[in-house]
Amino acid sequence: MAEVKEWLTKGYTLINFCDNDLYYVLGEEAGYSYPTAEKLEREGKIQKFSGQQYLNQEEMKAVRGTYFSIWADNAAAKSVSEILDDLSKVLPVFMKIYGGNDE
Repeated sequence: MAEVKEWLTKGYTLINFCDNDLYYVLGEEAGYSYPTAEKLEREGKIQKFSGQQYLNQEEMKAVRGTYFSIWADNAAAKSVSEILDDLSKVLPVFMKIYGGNDE
């Protein structure tokens, strides 16, 4: 995978899909673990990208947003109710860090 800054030098705008913190992979497949509110509070940073890459304030001007991704690698791993319960705890922290203001 190309380094984030390489895309910036080529003039691209970016959307952050930081798999380190923002992937909810059902069944915790491919080495992922479920994100928690506590982990996101501790490790989530708006300027952090996959692979522990960080952008500075000037570089962040090319970022159009951040996605929280949900992957159904093992769709039977949790019920819909369990998923919604998990997300009800994690997504408010995601919005606090990545969503800007509360309006």
